[in-house]
Amino acid sequence: MTEIILYGLLVTYIAVIADSIGVALLLWHYPNTLLPAPLIVEVHRVQMPIIYMLIYQYFPTWKPFLIAITINAFVFAFILEPTLVWLKVYEPYHWKHIYSFIPYIMIAVVFKATIHKFKKLDQNYK
Repeated sequence: MTEIILYGLLVTYIAVIADSIGVALLLWHYPNTLLPAPLIVEVHRVQMPIIYMLIYQYFPTWKPFLIAITINAFVFAFILEPTLVWLKVYEPYHWKHIYSFIPYIMIAVVFKATIHKFKKLDQNYK
């Protein structure tokens, strides 16, 4: 449980930071939100971490994990983001949906590898 929660917190942390940087660099903007909260808290602090944690939990080995996270990245980049544009929640300025595809995968892979490295170090320490 601790491992999955740590994974979710890392995903949340990097998603919020990356989103804040994107807004600050005027790559995208959020004209409306679904909740009375800044930026797009609904996705980056709730849905994204939960979905990533479920993938992390149910696909523990690398090959199925990579397949699942690639499907997830496709859905996020090419279905969710255009839907948010259509709903007028998200407005990209200097950003295309294709640019999001690889980062969605990299976030998952880097943090899975990081946690596995920490687990290995912890096992060696004991």
